[in-house]
Amino acid sequence: MKASSEKTKVSGIKWRDIPGRPLFQVNKLGGVRRVSDGSNDPIYGKTKILTPQKPGRHVCLWYKRQGISSISIASLVLLTFVGPPPKGKPHALPRNDDCSNNSLSNLKWGSELDNNKDRVLNGKTTKGRPRSEELKRLLSIMNKGKKLSEETKQRMSRARLGRKLSE
Repeated sequence: MKASSEKTKVSGIKWRDIPGRPLFQVNKLGGVRRVSDGSNDPIYGKTKILTPQKPGRHVCLWYKRQGISSISIASLVLLTFVGPPPKGKPHALPRNDDCSNNSLSNLKWGSELDNNKDRVLNGKTTKGRPRSEELKRLLSIMNKGKKLSEETKQRMSRARLGRKLSE
């Protein structure tokens, strides 16, 4: 039985064919599966849920003749349910910076700049924001008694000078 281009409903989960990826389907929760090609082949003759290489990241799509193709699960979900990425936003980004959450509600197309802005908004980095007094206090406690090499002092001085020149 060949994969249809319509939604397939199994166990209450709606699966949809991935555009340009025959025999593979994805659901809105980020599940990916290979659909049976209808043959008696022990591998390709059965429908199988695919597991990511790293939790939530990439999945390998196996083809009989073309070999292996590795693609992010987030990209597959967005390609299937939203469409191709808009110009200037080629990356599939998690809204909450949790790469293991590939549900459609948590994903969007974006750029590297969008991703960096999200990291600041979600508190995953202090870049772009001043450090809190509490963080400054903790850092000073951690660094107490540490001595900097002359080379490190020079690099820090050059970095400060570069910041002053750009302001």
